[in-house]
Amino acid sequence: MKLYLLKPGKFNYRHHATVDPPGRSADHHMHMIASFNGLVCCINQLSDEHEVDYQIWICNPSTEETLLLPQGRPSVWTEPSIGVAYGPDISEYKIFRIFCVGKRNAGKGDYLYECEVYSSSTGAWRGIGPVLHLPMYVCFSPHRSGHVFAGGKIYWLVSLEDPAGIMLSVDMEENFEVMELPYYSTELREEDRITVATYLINLGGSPSLVVLHADYFDVWEWKEASWVFVIADEFDFMDFAEIVLFMTSSEKEILFVTDSHLWTYHLDTRKWKKRGRPPTRFTNPAIFPFTESLLP
Repeated sequence: MKLYLLKPGKFNYRHHATVDPPGRSADHHMHMIASFNGLVCCINQLSDEHEVDYQIWICNPSTEETLLLPQGRPSVWTEPSIGVAYGPDISEYKIFRIFCVGKRNAGKGDYLYECEVYSSSTGAWRGIGPVLHLPMYVCFSPHRSGHVFAGGKIYWLVSLEDPAGIMLSVDMEENFEVMELPYYSTELREEDRITVATYLINLGGSPSLVVLHADYFDVWEWKEASWVFVIADEFDFMDFAEIVLFMTSSEKEILFVTDSHLWTYHLDTRKWKKRGRPPTRFTNPAIFPFTESLLP
C-alpha cells in the first residue's frame, strides 16, 4: 500500500512510504481505515470457508514500525466491523471490533453480534458483550469499517432504510448509542432522500453527513444531540464520468476523491477547486488528516 502526503493549500503529492509489513496476508490488498497521532490503522483480509476476518495493523509510516494486533475471536458468516478511537495521549488508542457469533435460531437469519476491544495500554482483546447492530457496507468501500472518530466517539452508519436510517456510536468508556439519521420525507423522489452514497466525516470536531444525490449534495452536522442542516449545493464535476470513492475534511473544506481527481469544496465560499490527478490511478483510495511523527 502506497502512502502519499498532500500539503494543505498546494495539494502536491509526495510519496511518503510503502506499507508492506512482514507477515501480512499477501493474497489481499491492505486498506487504511484510520489515521491518528502519526499512526495509521490498516486492515487486510483473511478468509476461509465459514469465517471472514482481517489482520489489523498499526503502522508508523515515518519510522516504518508496524504492529500486528493479536487475532480476535472468529466472526461467522460476515466480516467484522472495526473502528479506531484515540485519546489525548499520543500512545493511547482503542480498537473496537464488532463481529458475528452466529444465529439466534438455526435457519432464521437472526444474527447475534458482539464487540471486543483492543487497548494500547494492555496489548490484548477484551470482550464487552453483545451489540444490537453490525455497521453497513460503505458505498465503494470493500469492507464494513468505514467510520469516523469525532468528539471522543466512533460513529458508524448502520442502515439508510426508511423511514429513518440509524447510526451507531461508542465512546472511549465503551458506551454504545444508537441515533437516527436526518429525516427526509418519503414524498421526495428516491434520489432526493438519503442515498447509498452517504459519507461520514469529521467537520470541525463534529460528526457530519454528506449525502450525495444525482447532481447535488447535502451536508448535516450533529450538534447537541440533533442533526442540523448545514448546506446544499451542486456538484462542479458531476458529469457521470467521475464517481466519488472517498471523502474527508480539513477545517472548512471537504475533500472529494474520485477515480481520477481530487476536488475540494469550501463551505464558507461555496467554491470548488480541482486539485489535480493522483500520481497513480486510485484503487480503493483512503484519505485522512495526517501528521508525521517519529514517536513509536
